[in-house]
This record gives sequence, structure tokens and C-alpha cells, in this order.
Amino acid sequence: MRTRIPIPICFAAAAALLAASGAALAGKDPATRDEDISGTQVKVDYHQRSGGLWVYEYSETAPDSNKGTVTTFAIDLKCGVTFNNVSLPYPSSSDEGYEGVNNSEPITPTAPQADWGASATYGISADNTVSWLLSLKPGEHLAYQRLVSPAAPGWRQYTLDPAFEVFGWDYPRIPDPTLPQRQDFVVNGVIAAPGCPGEVPPVEKPSFPGTVHPTERDDNLNGLLSYTQPLKDRVRVSAGTREVELTIRYRGDLDPKSFKVQPGWARHFFHPKPGTEETVSLPLKAHKSRHRFFLDARSAETPGNGSPEHVPKDRDEFEFRVGPGP
Repeated sequence: MRTRIPIPICFAAAAALLAASGAALAGKDPATRDEDISGTQVKVDYHQRSGGLWVYEYSETAPDSNKGTVTTFAIDLKCGVTFNNVSLPYPSSSDEGYEGVNNSEPITPTAPQADWGASATYGISADNTVSWLLSLKPGEHLAYQRLVSPAAPGWRQYTLDPAFEVFGWDYPRIPDPTLPQRQDFVVNGVIAAPGCPGEVPPVEKPSFPGTVHPTERDDNLNGLLSYTQPLKDRVRVSAGTREVELTIRYRGDLDPKSFKVQPGWARHFFHPKPGTEETVSLPLKAHKSRHRFFLDARSAETPGNGSPEHVPKDRDEFEFRVGPGP
């Protein structure tokens, strides 16, 4: 005896099977991804050898509260100052992981080094930065990345990049700028490194020029707004924190009328005056764990073509995460 299954039930079963199969093949929702590495602590110990060379040794610690993996630690070395001929202990071209010195513009003379296991690859690249390829997961620690240079320490800009794999994520065919991008998790900060006399602030005077954007080709413009606290643009603060302090310096050529803040409600906390510095307390909303502030301004002396959108501006971003750990 044959059992007849009603056609509607057959269609319903097939549809359910297809839906289940599609769900299995579909990637994760990219709107939910979070590669936060803001809790990463970067430290440096430095000293001067008897022969005059300076040695800088770096280490990175990722707390358990990090959600992403740090893949690159890079430090800017651009410098227009000429140094006398100096002999530096560059690694051998046969040393494992060493990729050489390939800068495109003048830099502070610097020999990068790394102990075995401290970095997969390292070297100085065409963008005039020294970088080490890492794989620093939450709860891990790395050390023994070094720089040797004739230059005394100054505040140099560094970046930490997160791993950002797109395979397995259900990204739309047409790019959606509202979805999280790698740049949303990159950390910019300053740390002691081989300086550049007259161009890089000495370590006695901390100064963070803010977030680096590809459109900010003029380093002087990037310093239109600078900061003495915090010294990086993505910061983890302790649970229960209700306000954060931002100490901002307005350069002498700032156009105060161009200064803007997002969200707009935070603008009234700032009082931009060229050549001044102020400390601003910004409230954090109790129901949020992630707080972002954007600041931008233009120079009163920057030539343009008469259209405001074509006048370069300095744009900085600060993100404060409220959660466990510093």
C-alpha cells in the first residue's frame, strides 16, 4: 500500500531542506564582527650604549578582553635630518624573517632586529615605517623586537593592525561602507622610538598627532589638532567609567570656525582657540560599551580653490571601550 503525501507538505519539506542548506553555506553576518584590539599594551625599554648608539626594545601584551588578533606592529621613521655616517648592526640578509631596508624617503638611520620567535617577518618598508609581523592573540605576550639607532628617543607614531579575514563572512557584492572595516579597529598611538631632531617631539614633551588617514598627506596638517592625553586613539577604560578626559592642543594656524565634533552634542565641551590647550571631560552614556568621537578642523592658512570641501582638514577619531581590564 502506497502512502500519499500531500503536495503542499512535500513543498514545505523541500523548502525547509533548502533553507537549512542555505543557512549552512551562508557566512557570518559582517555587521556583527568585532576585531577589537584596543586593550593591547605596547611598551618600550631604551638605553644608550657606551659607543653612543641607542637600543629600543618593544613588547606587546594582549589582554583576554581583546577580541581580535594583532598582526602588525609598525613605527614611523620619516626624517628629513641628515645624520653623520654611522655603522649599524643590520641583520644578515640570510637571517630568518628579515626583509631588509626599502624606504622610499629619508628616514632616521635605524637597524631593525628581532629575536627568534618574536616576529615572523620584519624590516623597513617603502612607506618609511619599520614593522614586525605578529600573531598576538588575546591573553598572549610578545617581546624582543628591537631598533638600534644613533638617534635619541622621540615620540613616534605607531600602528597596530588586526587580522581581518573576509572568508566566511557574508559580505554583499556591492561594498557597504556602514559595515565594519579593518580601519575601524586599527590602533594609532605614539611611543618612544628613534627620533628626528627638530621634527619629532622629544620624550619629555608627549604629543599625539591623532589618527592617520590616507587623505592626510601633509604631516603638518595632521598635527593641526594634537593631544597629550590619551596618547592613542582607541582606549579601553575600566567598567563603570562615566567620563573620559581629552587634553587637546589647537595649533596657531587653526581656523576655529571650521572645528567640528561628532556626535554634535559633544561640541559645546570644546573651546577652540589657536595656540591654546585645554582638557575636556566627555561623558559616556551608561547604556553603551563603545563610544566614538570624531574631531576635525581646517587651517586658516591652507590654500584652497574656494570650495570648503577641497581644503584639506585634520580629522581624528577616538574610541573608548568600557569593559574589563585597562
